[in-house]
Amino acid sequence: MTPLPPTTPSTTAQYDQLISILTASPPLILEIDILPSSFPPEILYSKDPPSLGIPKAALIPLFLLAHHRFFSYTSRPQTISSTSTSKPQKDEKETHKCALDATAVLLLWDPNHLTAANFRRQHLSTYLPPAPHHSPTQTPETIEHELSFLESLVTSPLPKHTKSCTLWSYRLWLLTGYLSHSGTRARTVGNIGWFGEQWERELRIVTKAAERHPANYYAWNYLRDLFAVVSAVSGGDVGREMGRAFREALAIRSMRDVHAWCLRHPRDVSGWSFLVFLLRVVDSHGRDREGGEGADEGEAARERKSPSDTREEMKRMVEETRAFMTRFRWRGSSVDGFLKAVKEFEICS
Repeated sequence: MTPLPPTTPSTTAQYDQLISILTASPPLILEIDILPSSFPPEILYSKDPPSLGIPKAALIPLFLLAHHRFFSYTSRPQTISSTSTSKPQKDEKETHKCALDATAVLLLWDPNHLTAANFRRQHLSTYLPPAPHHSPTQTPETIEHELSFLESLVTSPLPKHTKSCTLWSYRLWLLTGYLSHSGTRARTVGNIGWFGEQWERELRIVTKAAERHPANYYAWNYLRDLFAVVSAVSGGDVGREMGRAFREALAIRSMRDVHAWCLRHPRDVSGWSFLVFLLRVVDSHGRDREGGEGADEGEAARERKSPSDTREEMKRMVEETRAFMTRFRWRGSSVDGFLKAVKEFEICS
């Protein structure tokens, strides 16, 4: 292991300050920015709105200190004795927390630090099994802290974080486990709308990340995978048709927001591609219902529009896109690709 370069008391103080900000309770959604080295080497923090600025020259020694502390913990032999006293167990918890805090700084500097992400994943795996006191409408504090931390990273104006496959896959793993466990009780008490709330939160996060980094296919693919997860766990053993109804209602609810976002960002091919994905989901379910497959069940089914109303809404969406191109004389492969893709739905002449 590389020895730790000489550190000053100010470096240690700044490290403790950074950790206290990143692990604040209640969790904060921060807007983080790595500033040029020409800025004074100090951490700039504001609570209203929550924002954090760190000059690159100040972050480098903090990263080296975090690297040293993390690998000092992970590289040592892990010995567990049945006769161990409470003091060594307490020391073990403290050093584990020290290593866990260090991973936050490692991921702040390098969003694709797979070892740091896996360490946090292993730590959080103990919090995913359901507990009797967990409510389906309340995220356990530890999970909420991690979701907020990841949201801060993927939505901030950082150079690589918004398009990090490591961060997006980690967030998908975390939400999959949480939705699978907490969703069981949500379905039991009939709170199917809880899944929609979780989905809308993730949709807002992805659209913001896509604004930070255009053509953010990692973020949009994450949303595709999450759509499949939410659709699967929302139905569970309650009924196949209820899951299908919720899946369609979720796609219908989302396609208007995604379409509006795409019109504000017409060059973003990944956003238009995701909109086609939603339309394909809606179209396939509408055709199944026109063919008489299944019966409506549950709250989600009652909220669904008729197949004719849904196709009219899809048609209006295509017409609005064509009007946008005419009004602004827009020419671009992203919008053209969308209009070519929707021809398969046979909704416009």
